[in-house]
Amino acid sequence: MRFRAKQYATTSDLEKAFLQIQLDEKDRDATRFLWLSDPTNTSSPLITYRFKSVLFGATCSPFILSATLLKHLKENPGPFATKARIIPLEIKSLCGDNVWRYCPTKDNPADLLTRGITSEELQQNEMWFSGPKWLNSKEDWPTWNGNNVTSSVCTTMSENDDKIETMEKNQNVCIGIGEIIDIERYNSYTKLTRITAYVMRFATNCRATETERKKDLLRSDEIKNAKFLWIRYTQGKIFSDEINCIDNSTKRKTLVRQLKLFLDEKQLLRCGGRRIDNATVGETVKFPYLLPAKDRLTHLIVLEAHENTLHSGINITLAYIQQTFWIPKLRQCVKSILSKCVTCRKVIGKSYPAPEIPPLPNERVQDATPFSITGVDFTGALTTRNRHNEESKVYICLFTCAVTRAVHLEVVYDLSEESFLLCFRRFVSR
Repeated sequence: MRFRAKQYATTSDLEKAFLQIQLDEKDRDATRFLWLSDPTNTSSPLITYRFKSVLFGATCSPFILSATLLKHLKENPGPFATKARIIPLEIKSLCGDNVWRYCPTKDNPADLLTRGITSEELQQNEMWFSGPKWLNSKEDWPTWNGNNVTSSVCTTMSENDDKIETMEKNQNVCIGIGEIIDIERYNSYTKLTRITAYVMRFATNCRATETERKKDLLRSDEIKNAKFLWIRYTQGKIFSDEINCIDNSTKRKTLVRQLKLFLDEKQLLRCGGRRIDNATVGETVKFPYLLPAKDRLTHLIVLEAHENTLHSGINITLAYIQQTFWIPKLRQCVKSILSKCVTCRKVIGKSYPAPEIPPLPNERVQDATPFSITGVDFTGALTTRNRHNEESKVYICLFTCAVTRAVHLEVVYDLSEESFLLCFRRFVSR
C-alpha cells in the first residue's frame, strides 16, 4: 500500500536483468533454436541460432541471476555491496513484529503494473485505489496453508552405492520425479527410465565440478535408480495411506495386513506375504514391489513385459511381471492392455468374415419353363484332333437354366461374334 503513498513510483524490468548476463561459450549450445533464413518465405532453409544471454522464463534463469549478483557483491566490495546487505536488515527493522500475511494473486494490486494495464483501465480500477474488498474486514482476510504446497524433491546419486539421498521430504504432499517429467508423453518404459536417468545425471553434473562430471554412457545403476524413483513416486501417490499406517501397529489397513507390506532400505513399498522367503530365488521374486493396477507406470511395465516375452499370452506375461511387481487385479489389467496390442491382433485376430449370402432373386424361385431365364458362359480353350491328326483349339459355350439348373453345351471354334450367333441359333433350334 505504501507504493501509492507518494506522487511518483519507480519500477524495474526484471527481464532486462536476465538479458544482461552473458552465457559462457561452452554453455550456449544448450540454447540452440531454429529460424528461417528468410522470415517472409516459409520454404526458406533453416538456420541454427544460439542465445548469448540468459533466457527470460527458463527454469534455471532466477538461480543464475541470483548467483551472479551474489558473486559480484562478494568479489566487488563497495558502497553498493554494503547497501545491498543492509537493505534486508532495514526492511526487517521497519517491519518490527508485524506479521506478513498472504494476498492472492487476483487480489494483489501490485500485479496490475507488473503484468501490464492501460491507463484507462487503471483509472477505472477500484482495486488499485481502494485495495481488495476484504482489506477492511479482518475476519475475511485470506489464509495460506503451507502444508498443501507441492514442492519438488532434490536427489543425488551416490558413487559408492545405489542409495538415493532425499534432500527435502514432505509426507503431506505427493512429490517426486512425476512433477518434473510428464509420464503421459512416453509409451515405452525403457525410454522413460533412460530419460529419467539422463535428467538425474544432469542434476548431478550441475552440482559437480568439471572433472567430476559424468559424460560417458549410462550405467546400470543409474537406470536402476531411475526405476526406483518412478516406483517410489507412484507408490507415494496411490498408497500414501498404507505407507503412513505401516508404523502404526494399532490401525493397519486391510491391504497392509493381507500383503504384509513393509518399506525396504530405499523406502519402497514391498510385499512379504508370498511364503517363499527361503526359496533360492531373487529378492524381487520373494518381496515384489507393490504397484496400482490403474496407473500409467503400470501400463508401460505391462507393455514392456509383453514385448520382452515376444508377445506371448496372458499367463506368460503375468509370470514375467510377478517376478518383480505385485499388482492387484493383474490379470484384468494385462487382459485389457493385451487386447489392444496391434501386433497380436494381426497374428491371432480373426480373418475377414465372408459377407452373408443374400436371398435368391425372384427369377430363381418362381415356376417357369426350362431355359426361360438362361445364363451364358464360355470355358477355356480345349485341344482337339481332327481325322487328319491335326490339333486345333475349340471352346464350349455353356447355357444354364436359372430355374431348373439344366445345362446345354455347344462347341465353337473361336470366341468371335459370328461363332456365338451360330451357336445361339443352334441352341434356340433345339
